[in-house]
Amino acid sequence: MYRSARGVLMNLVLMVRQYKHLPKANRVYFLGRTDAPLLTPIADDYVRFTSDWDLLRNILTTLQVEFDYWIKVRTSMLQTRYHVFLAALDAKEKIPRAETYAEDWMAKVNEYGVLDENFIARRFWGRTGTDRRAIGVYLNSLMELNARLLAKYCLRFEMVGQARLYDRMSRELRKTVETLLFDTKRGRWADYDVTSGHVPGCSPGCVAPLWTGTGRGDTEGLPEGLGECVEVWRSGGGGAGPELQGLVAAGLSCCPQLRPIGLDLASSWLSSLPSPSRLPLTSAAISLYLLHLYPEVEICSLKITTPNRIITNKLLLSLCLILPFAYNFHSLY
Repeated sequence: MYRSARGVLMNLVLMVRQYKHLPKANRVYFLGRTDAPLLTPIADDYVRFTSDWDLLRNILTTLQVEFDYWIKVRTSMLQTRYHVFLAALDAKEKIPRAETYAEDWMAKVNEYGVLDENFIARRFWGRTGTDRRAIGVYLNSLMELNARLLAKYCLRFEMVGQARLYDRMSRELRKTVETLLFDTKRGRWADYDVTSGHVPGCSPGCVAPLWTGTGRGDTEGLPEGLGECVEVWRSGGGGAGPELQGLVAAGLSCCPQLRPIGLDLASSWLSSLPSPSRLPLTSAAISLYLLHLYPEVEICSLKITTPNRIITNKLLLSLCLILPFAYNFHSLY
């Protein structure tokens, strides 16, 4: 298992060395679009389970290259009335999405009545046709995790100056998540639109700070704020498809007071699965991760109880989220 994980990790490292980021779905014709910056968390999981620090020393420069790409291309300073925040902005696509090329193309034609090749993909347009420029909770939480891990690695390898730089960026991104992206009215984290404020809805990304360790698990009002989203997630709404169920469950499992909610959601999701012979690969992988997080779950519909020896961890989730068929996940950022 570790040898296979190392092979996957090195393939991703080679891709970042060549393109400075992971292309969408790991495909060359998606070079204009990026996958989430998950390479550093994946490497951290691998090293944590194998203690292969020599490998980490060899690929540390590549991890820094990916983070620097996101800082230079997708991150900027956002000034509000009282504060200045370091924030990673959601992407603006100037070409149709390959997986929905015809739909994106025709949507733009119908909107303007003319062909316009230089347009932004439909999912980043608001109802009025203006650019949303959203600041996502998930993306900024993940960026903070990357900065924190890089600071730890640099300090371990006696790169004190770089460690201080990454630590400062980690603190700035944490301030963004805990201040700008926390909706005090709803009592939970929410994506932030630079033109209209916090984005309403129950995006699974609002539990990402718990999963990455960016947010405080004892934030006042957080359980009440998430309460209204539970029913939405249980029914599969709010964008919580198979690719995001692991993220929601992982985030809720990190907070003791929210773990019962996560257990309830995991039980509902797993009980609604089809027979194993018809289970898609993505759903199967996420199901294993849910069973790992909540070993007390009983899957009545499949007439099985969670084995005590399921060997899986966050590495599995990270790998699943960047597979070519996990398109729905990328709507978060």
